[in-house]
Amino acid sequence: MVSDNWWTSAEGREYRDQWRQITTARGGVAVRPRAKGARGAQRERELILAAARAWHQAHRGGWPRPKAEVALDLWAVTENNPPQPQNFAKRLLDQLGDVDGKPIIYTDDRQVSMLFVRIDEVDGDRIPPTIFFAAQRSSLVREAIRYARERRDEYEDSNRDFDREMDWQQRLDEADDAVDTWRNDSSEFGRRWYARALYDRQFLIQCNALAAADNLAAHVVSSYAGRRPRDPQAFVNLDASMIDLLSTMPYAMNLGPLPAESGETERFLNNLRAVLSARIAAYPMLYPLLCSVGVTVFFFPGPQGKDLDNIFRLVVPVLLEQLHPPSLAKGGYALRDEEFALWDAVRRGQTAPASSRIAFIEAVALKGMPYPPGTVLITLSDGERRKSWWQLAIDD
Repeated sequence: MVSDNWWTSAEGREYRDQWRQITTARGGVAVRPRAKGARGAQRERELILAAARAWHQAHRGGWPRPKAEVALDLWAVTENNPPQPQNFAKRLLDQLGDVDGKPIIYTDDRQVSMLFVRIDEVDGDRIPPTIFFAAQRSSLVREAIRYARERRDEYEDSNRDFDREMDWQQRLDEADDAVDTWRNDSSEFGRRWYARALYDRQFLIQCNALAAADNLAAHVVSSYAGRRPRDPQAFVNLDASMIDLLSTMPYAMNLGPLPAESGETERFLNNLRAVLSARIAAYPMLYPLLCSVGVTVFFFPGPQGKDLDNIFRLVVPVLLEQLHPPSLAKGGYALRDEEFALWDAVRRGQTAPASSRIAFIEAVALKGMPYPPGTVLITLSDGERRKSWWQLAIDD
């Protein structure tokens, strides 16, 4: 018989981590990702079921889960006009639940307490359109985050944050030097490079602001996962202090409770538009957006919970309408002359990018926090990120 102490030993933790990986429900389906309501749902469902059966035969794992909270990561690649991630998420969440038949991962969308969805546009001749998914109980994911934190040196995270900040400061100093170098050069060559230096400095300032928000958002996820039974209120207070700090950052917004009754939706959306307009006016160097962005949501659920994907279907259209985030972004010195003319016009607010999209959506439901039920905090995130905060914390 294995003693209780063994499970908390290094060997026991390693065994539990391997068990988590083995029992993670994974699947890959060679089908084009589509938005909710598009054709081909039945064929898509059959392919997902086939992938699930193959996985179950190899590993079992107790899926679907009738009640447990689930962490779900979705990633898709396709060619030509991929759907917005929130529309694709709604379709696939229905496929994995019981909306379109027998449940595969869960019985109710509200069981999904951690959600990450990304779609990338690729060359279809090299990579066929494919949908990938991975699901695990949220409790096991949080345990894996705690284990990963304990394995790291206690100073590793702070040293990494310091090195990252110093790297950003050096890049920003170099950008300031370039602006000063070309500022008074009145030649045609000098004016061209001065414009590029201004663009590149603003691009880097935005990237740095996104990185700062990302760093704190990652700490919120990690800290919430590390909450211990002993003196839980201390951990709640720590999490709340980080969330309050995050909400003060230029790219983060506390929107208050979601609309709970008919008639409140328009008020909520008007408030979101007002918040975005105020941020744009307050931080002229951070808008218009020159970087691609994702959207991370921290949700504080009430007793009835909430489908996380529905939050994005509510807020993302307004973000696209007000912010016009570019689907692809480059630094000023990486742009060809004809590209730079367009992007410099975007920087000056004279035009919008040719195409706007959110790179990914991500949501974490945080229970037991001192906020009104249904409160939503959204933050823009670096659009180049390819994994959820919890997967990065585990894999790091």
